[in-house]
Amino acid sequence: MAQAVTPPQPQTPEQDCAFPLRVAVLSLAARQPPEATLPAALRLVRRAAARQAQLVVLPETWPGQGPFGPGWQPLAREACRLGIWIAASLHEQSRGRLVNRLRLWGPGGQLAAYDKLYPYPPLEGGVTPGRRRVTASLGAWRLGFAICFDLNVPELFRAYADRGVELFVVCAAWPVEYSWLAEVYARARAAENQAYLALANRPGAPALVVAPDGQVLARRTREGVAVADLSRERLQRYREQFPLRRWQTGRRRN
Repeated sequence: MAQAVTPPQPQTPEQDCAFPLRVAVLSLAARQPPEATLPAALRLVRRAAARQAQLVVLPETWPGQGPFGPGWQPLAREACRLGIWIAASLHEQSRGRLVNRLRLWGPGGQLAAYDKLYPYPPLEGGVTPGRRRVTASLGAWRLGFAICFDLNVPELFRAYADRGVELFVVCAAWPVEYSWLAEVYARARAAENQAYLALANRPGAPALVVAPDGQVLARRTREGVAVADLSRERLQRYREQFPLRRWQTGRRRN
């Protein structure tokens, strides 16, 4: 079951994400204690905004492991102050359960919340899996959300594509020793569903923006920001020239 969230329309033309959409993915290292990560995160978010990014994606559990006193407020305030949208994840308690929750904040407040459907067993044995897929709309763009190990589950992304998602937003903290695999999965999930994919990550593993044909539009493996422009015109033209989904549907029916 998918939960759809449609935020209020942007307040100014500069915030209009209907067409095109500039996306920034962050490569951000966690510090100890987790509160020490906050200044670096805000610095990179502001750098992305200075490059005219409208949507900024942070890594999974971006401050690092352990309790994070400030909670969501710093990112929520920054999204409002800069007039942008920010996606990030944190471990938090929800009705007595520990969940890995991705929240999308915008100028008007929270737009969506998604709980990781497939926690990584070796590291997240105590995390309760989410119960539903979540989509949201930014202008004419349809977004679907995932967190790190979810990339291993192609059925999740196909279900999003079946609901019209054009951009997969993925927060990750991929193990550096398997960094190559993160790019393989990210490009595959984009190409097989003919959708854009924005993946934030830790340094050493790739932060990527991937086109609907699987090409990498932006990449960052050191701490910093990678930015790419997403075009709905390019997306629609590619889907018309290579109607993969229609061909696959026809094959299944036969």
